[in-house]
Amino acid sequence: PKTLNGLILEHLESIPDGNVSFSIGRYRFETLELSEKMVAKVRVKRMLGGVVSSEDHEDEED
Repeated sequence: PKTLNGLILEHLESIPDGNVSFSIGRYRFETLELSEKMVAKVRVKRMLGGVVSSEDHEDEED
């Protein structure tokens, strides 16, 4: 995938009906805003040894 939205949709296989949380590798994703065609806003947290780190970053897809 070329975008964060593409990575999320490849993992979920469709746009969810509501916000969801899931892990890919060492990262925890939480959808925050959805539209009909894409995940518009997502929170990504890096996990250290199975525990989510204290760093909190939000990424937005335009």
